[in-house]
Amino acid sequence: MDRGSLCAAGSNSYFTGEIEILPVPVAVTGDIDGSGVVDVEDLNIIINMILGKTELNEACDINHDGEVDVDDMNTIINIILGKA
Repeated sequence: MDRGSLCAAGSNSYFTGEIEILPVPVAVTGDIDGSGVVDVEDLNIIINMILGKTELNEACDINHDGEVDVDDMNTIINIILGKA
């Protein structure tokens, strides 16, 4: 998002001035490894957690249901395919 401003003014407005909108870095949902993109590496991390090869990480619970499972894998796959 580009840095910009928004003017909120009008006859029914209580606010007359500028609001500055600044970009805020937001983590990409599904980006488990912090690379900035959701890719096969993120899927591999979830698979390894499900198989017990690595410790569970809350970031892998993509659908926020309290479990790292096949549903989270499906969500990552849909993000990669552009369906989510």
